[in-house]
Amino acid sequence: MSDPLSLLRRYITNNEEILERDSEIIFGKISCPKNVKTNYSVYYGKKGKPGNEGSIKEYYTLECLLYFIKNVQLFHPEYCKQAATDKIQAVRRPDRKHLLAYLRGEMATSSSIVKNAPFEIPMQQRNHALRRLISRKLMKNRLLILIRIIMADPLSILRQYNVNKKEIIERDSEIIFGEFSWSKNVKTNYLMYGSGKEGSIKEYYTLECLLFILKNVQLTHPVYVRQAAAANIPAVRRPDRKELLAYLNGETATCASIDKSAPLEIPTQVKRTHDHDFGESAAKKPRIEETHVQKVREQLAARLDAPKEASVTVDNIKSLSEAMSVEKIAAIKAKRLAKKRTTIKSNDYADTGVVGSDLRAILDYDTFSKSITALLSSIKAREEGRPGAPRPQPIVMPQPTALPQQQTQNGRF
Repeated sequence: MSDPLSLLRRYITNNEEILERDSEIIFGKISCPKNVKTNYSVYYGKKGKPGNEGSIKEYYTLECLLYFIKNVQLFHPEYCKQAATDKIQAVRRPDRKHLLAYLRGEMATSSSIVKNAPFEIPMQQRNHALRRLISRKLMKNRLLILIRIIMADPLSILRQYNVNKKEIIERDSEIIFGEFSWSKNVKTNYLMYGSGKEGSIKEYYTLECLLFILKNVQLTHPVYVRQAAAANIPAVRRPDRKELLAYLNGETATCASIDKSAPLEIPTQVKRTHDHDFGESAAKKPRIEETHVQKVREQLAARLDAPKEASVTVDNIKSLSEAMSVEKIAAIKAKRLAKKRTTIKSNDYADTGVVGSDLRAILDYDTFSKSITALLSSIKAREEGRPGAPRPQPIVMPQPTALPQQQTQNGRF
């Protein structure tokens, strides 16, 4: 790792370009602040030199040394005046010879260079060191995660989640504990009662079996066994029930039935699903209400544009009898036609999928808008002093007379 003084010496010796930009001095891809202190100490004489008797040492800045190299052709008094004018620290006369020899590569070192002096790391090297530190921390975190995955066993995780009342999710054939998941039929390291003795094969409870007993712990053992058999899940044996529940509930720290040497299956990390999937599906969902309302409007306009019976005439009407004249029949048909225009059958729009309340709301809105427009026009005319528009007289249709009792069987209306 290069310090500013060594970096300056290397660039001067190799005649490489050194740039000054704003408050920085740039050496290729490395930059240092101008006021950064080097490890070249300032000479103050043998009696008054800082560092003696516990006094604080002083060091030349990088800007001071670069300015000295740029004005090395000047005599020292003239150089000092020039440095004072530019408000830059000047190199002291006793340091001039040895400093110049060191920076030009004529000397390998100098007695004024303090090896243990604190110096600032250049910008690029600082970033590189920071990246290395971050990468080490990331590697450490990954290593810790890997250790957690390797050391995690289903029984301990189930106990931890049960004691802390954390949510345990069952999805398809997996049981999920936060970021870890195991298959339901994975074997834990809890031995079944009676197995592994006298050379018999060791049998272990599955994770699904232990989770099922935690969910049905309130049941008596015979009822629990019947429930487990109905769900096709192996049941916990009665001798294991008390100690197992005490361990899973955190009442005991360990249990004799836990086999420390049992092989354990490494869990898989759960990939978290994003909430934006739901938002995307909701955005793609069609707006059914607007579509149906538009369809109803189109069908209503088509029905209104269809040819209608403009009026009732007596040209094509024949008299039923002498008791009911042609004019009376025409009056009945006219009344029926007027009622038909204001009545819409509910089955006319059954194919649209819109209930009658929606259609009624559309018609009510149209009627309401017309009445409001007429009311506002009349109010405006009244304020301006103009007489309101004459209201049209309602057309009174002739009322049909009652038919005689003996003619009711011939009526078709």
